[in-house]
Amino acid sequence: MKRLLFVPAMALICVLLSGYVRADCVDSTYHCYQNEGEGSCVGTIVMGNCWNWFPPGCRICGGSYEAATQKCNSTYPQCNGNCWACVQYVDTGGVAYCYDKSGNCRGYGCGW
Repeated sequence: MKRLLFVPAMALICVLLSGYVRADCVDSTYHCYQNEGEGSCVGTIVMGNCWNWFPPGCRICGGSYEAATQKCNSTYPQCNGNCWACVQYVDTGGVAYCYDKSGNCRGYGCGW
């Protein structure tokens, strides 16, 4: 009976340890664009990402992307409360998608 419990116990330990390894998510850089993502970029901010189990993957810590937009607006006075936190394409530098003040994703790169 002890041997039958050993295998599930080891499997559980492996799952928990693999979750710990995945928990170290890379921070994300967001570009702060004026006029609700349509204007010019005034600067960048960095937000931490945390591992989430459901659905699995790294996402902004706390789960709400509105925090990135809030940080843009509080960091850069020239935003006048009207900046959105945007992610740029790596190859072209163009805006892939942005997060509005409610944390909703806006743009072509949303929903991937």
